[in-house]
Amino acid sequence: QIDTLNDTLNDTLKLIENNPYITADELKDKMKVSLSTAKRRIKALQDRGIIIRKNGKRDGYWEVNL
Repeated sequence: QIDTLNDTLNDTLKLIENNPYITADELKDKMKVSLSTAKRRIKALQDRGIIIRKNGKRDGYWEVNL
């Protein structure tokens, strides 16, 4: 189950790397998951310190911190 989580987070991370301005709603559509699942994956990446939000929620972007 951990491998599956890591795979989904890697997929999410790739989308964010390709478009740092991507929104949770856009991620939801691209990953074909619910909005709450997309937000949960974003939070998991943030909690691990892999992504950081810059310049706020509305006009910000994601910075990948690997």
